[in-house]
Amino acid sequence: MPAPQRSAKARTLDDPTKLDLHASLDTNVIDWQAEKATCTADIIHWFDDFVWTYDPRLIGKPGGAYVRFKLWPKQRETVLWLLERIRAIEEGLIEKSRDAGATYLTAGVALHQWLFNPGFKATFGSRKVDYVDKKDNPDSIFAKIRIMLRRLPPELLPAGFSWTQHALQPRNRRGHFRRGRRGYGPRRPPDHLCAG
Repeated sequence: MPAPQRSAKARTLDDPTKLDLHASLDTNVIDWQAEKATCTADIIHWFDDFVWTYDPRLIGKPGGAYVRFKLWPKQRETVLWLLERIRAIEEGLIEKSRDAGATYLTAGVALHQWLFNPGFKATFGSRKVDYVDKKDNPDSIFAKIRIMLRRLPPELLPAGFSWTQHALQPRNRRGHFRRGRRGYGPRRPPDHLCAG
């Protein structure tokens, strides 16, 4: 299926009511049920067609600071490796370098699973809570998740999704993200992903 054509309109990060990046998509041409099924089955398609990142070094430059996330071959390999760890309920370690996108990849895999895998749960941790989630800090993990989530077409969001209800801690009836300390116990299944 060819990638949907997008307009040049831009959404703002700060105002979720102005999320019109995909508003001009011709919804009569796109079969959103089929697109959602494709995104569910093919995380690489979802990343390449619908995920955006933020690079403050591009502020004021042509195209702006929000960039489509077109995965490099090694990033594709990493995304598939992360999914294998989730499916096999295995631990894994990514040794990351600057500008390789490891945090965006991990956050994107978590977001994809939250959207399309009922019951999925992820916990993110770091040495400082501000690195996990701090309002107006695009370097925090949850800010990266919000950046990706805010740029998705509304047709790919969960039924009943509300920005006011889910803005800081995305939740839906099928799964959730948690912030804070990790814990284990007889009633608590292992978390799928941690980053930081």
